[in-house]
Amino acid sequence: MKHNYFFSFCCSIALVFCANAAAQEKSSSDDHVKKIADKACECTREISIRIPKDSIVQGIKGCIYAAVMEDQTAGADAKMMEMLETALAAKKDTVVGVGESVTITVDKDFDQILRYLHNNCARVKTLMATDNVYRDNSMSKDKKALDFYSQGVDFARHEQYAQAVESYKKAVKADPKFAFAWDNLGLCYRKMGKYKDAISCYEKSIAIDPKGSTPIMNMGVAYTLLKDYKSAASAYEKLITLNPDNPEGYYGAGKSYYLAENYEKGLDNIFMAYRMYNEQGSPYVNDAAKLIEVFYTDLESKGKKDIFETVAKKNNIEIK
Repeated sequence: MKHNYFFSFCCSIALVFCANAAAQEKSSSDDHVKKIADKACECTREISIRIPKDSIVQGIKGCIYAAVMEDQTAGADAKMMEMLETALAAKKDTVVGVGESVTITVDKDFDQILRYLHNNCARVKTLMATDNVYRDNSMSKDKKALDFYSQGVDFARHEQYAQAVESYKKAVKADPKFAFAWDNLGLCYRKMGKYKDAISCYEKSIAIDPKGSTPIMNMGVAYTLLKDYKSAASAYEKLITLNPDNPEGYYGAGKSYYLAENYEKGLDNIFMAYRMYNEQGSPYVNDAAKLIEVFYTDLESKGKKDIFETVAKKNNIEIK
């Protein structure tokens, strides 16, 4: 089923999904949202960083739903809770009228809670920053390589990137097919402003594991920092091809194409990223929304608002 997406332009852009509007009630107070979000944040500590990103996102959503349910079912008796669990087992996102006196809306204030977690929950920040997928050559079996890798992780954690580089270099010398060590070495070079060295590391990692999304994504970031936006867009296109269900490829491509002044492709990709982030319940939906606002404001200032309107219409978006 095709959904229309509505943008309202005032001082800023407000993005509202019609499909969610009926399920959303008026926002609770900030204190109430914080109370529920803090419970959800604690729940996310149980989510492993070693599972795929889409599973991490679903886990975060589950923690939000659980915290909202706990808040709304306070004092509910066992029979009502049993009815609620049965309804949720039927995969209903919104459950209304459980029993005679309890009404549950499990996605109530979802966007506000998600935004709070993205900005304030350290565990959610860590989970969403985790892009590694473990494959055959991800980790080494060589003890010396692993020891050097561990040293590098410790140095990098304390932002001692020069020392971390030396440790990671020793790790890949001990095991040249240690993909994660190449990835981390590239990240440290990037933190030091050595973007070409970083790209070289990412290329080595990709040669070891052509399906590794982390080095491809980081390569896009490094090219962006070099202001080589066409190469950055090319890297993100590879990420999209490798994993078309990953909105981060579209987000990166959208920003890169736009900076390369290919406004149409930039908007196409960022609209796609926003739609996917929203459908997945990802905290990054807010970043995509802000970038769309920046694009609109920039095109308006250049007298090219018609480009935004044309691409918006193509993507089933109405401007109000």
